[in-house]
This record gives sequence, structure tokens and C-alpha cells, in this order.
Amino acid sequence: MRRQFGILVVAIALWVVPGSALAGGMLLYDVDFGTPPHTVGQPPVTGTGPAPRDTPTQIIFGEPLVVAALGALDDQPCAFGWHASDPYDQLKFATGLGGDGFPEAYDSYHIEMDLIVEASPASFTFTVLLDTPTVRNIYFYDDGQIRAWPCPGEYIGTFEFGVPLFLEIDLDVANDQLTITKDGDVLWSGDCEIEVLRSIRLNMDQDADASDPVAVDNFRVYGGGGPSECVGDVDGDGDTDQSDLGLLLAAWCTHEGDPNWNPDADLDGDGHVGHGDLGILLADWGCTP
Repeated sequence: MRRQFGILVVAIALWVVPGSALAGGMLLYDVDFGTPPHTVGQPPVTGTGPAPRDTPTQIIFGEPLVVAALGALDDQPCAFGWHASDPYDQLKFATGLGGDGFPEAYDSYHIEMDLIVEASPASFTFTVLLDTPTVRNIYFYDDGQIRAWPCPGEYIGTFEFGVPLFLEIDLDVANDQLTITKDGDVLWSGDCEIEVLRSIRLNMDQDADASDPVAVDNFRVYGGGGPSECVGDVDGDGDTDQSDLGLLLAAWCTHEGDPNWNPDADLDGDGHVGHGDLGILLADWGCTP
């Protein structure tokens, strides 16, 4: 049974590897609402698991919906404010420090998404919230203005209704720097106190009686520059790879005093080598110093 389990885990790990380390960092989220498990006419599927995740973590409130298209964003995006009677929607992507996030904290993060504001109702605000843990906000207002608060606390650019844009956000946790880019042009870059990125939330706060103004697709998050340490490094060589997985499997279902006990494989520190340790190792897969 242990051998069969080991073969299964290796297969899972090898499946995770190809997409786990891209653009110089760990790919934490790769959410394309146009692919399963997401389906048109339903809220996006949510869940947790090792990187890279293809689902958001949680619908905080409201009912964001996967739609066939929203104007020029025609590859099955996720729409916010779709219901005119109750358009207040919020979607969460947890990113750090255990729980429903990931067990490691990275020195930097890169966030990107396709975004469209299709119409201009009387009053709405779409917000990207960065929980650092103090909330940093990027607002898209009904007058076509983009504002970042509290860093820098002012309007930083504009957008066009009905025209898709490519939004990129870079957080340099180690140096307290935030950079916001639209369609390849830097809107703002400067000092912003960042302790850790706990989560990213997409929020539609609409007061007007209008529907479907905003949609998002191709949401990706990278933990760049490597974490402060590779938490899945069982063999002590500085990275997390097949050799660490082999040592963990060799110590599977053991505890202190067992012949095969390896304290370095007890990644979650509960005195037992099991599923919790495996989850940490797979989430950290591909980590390099």
C-alpha cells in the first residue's frame, strides 16, 4: 500500500512541476475562468490546494458569475455586479501564511489579470484589495479614473469603458515597494509599507441599478524571488524537489522513536509524518534559494 501511495504522490508531484515555477518565481494562481471546473452561468468554483491553483479561494459575499463574454472580453470571464438587484460581489485569493493560503511568505509578488469595465452606470466602484495585512486599494471609478490608496493616496491614471486592459501589480515585500502597471505602462511606483501579502480580493461595490459592468479573466499570482526559505527542503540542500519527496515518503506514517523516523520530514512540526507534511512540500515544489 505504501508503495502504491508513493507512486501516486510522485505522479501528482510531476504533474505539478511544469507550471509551478514561471517568470522567475513560484506560480501560485493560474485562474482561467474559461476552462473547467468553471462553467458559464455559475459562480466560479472555489477551493484550496497546492500551487498552482486554478480556482479562487472563496466567494466572500455576493454572486460573481462566470459568463460567456462581457463586451470585448470574450473568453468566458468572471463578471462582478451582474445582478442589478444585488451587485455587491467579492472574490478572495488567499496567498500567505497557512490557513486557506500557502505556508510560505515570499519576498515579492507579481499579480496580473485581464479586466474590462463594460458600461458606466450612475455609481460604482470596482476595487482590487491587497491585504498586506493593512489593506492597499486600487479603485476603478465610474468616471473612468483609477486611484490607489493609501499608496500614493491619489488618482494615478484612467481607463476606457468597453476596452479590456491588462493590470499588473508588483509588491516588493522586502523593500516596501508597490508598482501598478496598466497595459505595460507604469501608473505609479513608490514606497508602501508591506508586511506580508495575506490575500487579494476583487470587490464590486455598486449603488446604481445597472448590471454587468466589470469582468476579470486570466488571473495569475507569482511568488517571486523565492521565499525566505524553502519550507519543503527535507534534505537540507536549499531547494524542494524529488529528493525531498523521496525522504518524506521513506518516513511516511512515522513518529519519533520509529526506525524510519526523520525529524526533518516533519514539516508541520506535529510529531508525525503525514498528509500535512506532504501538502507543505507540494505547495513549496520547485522552490529554489
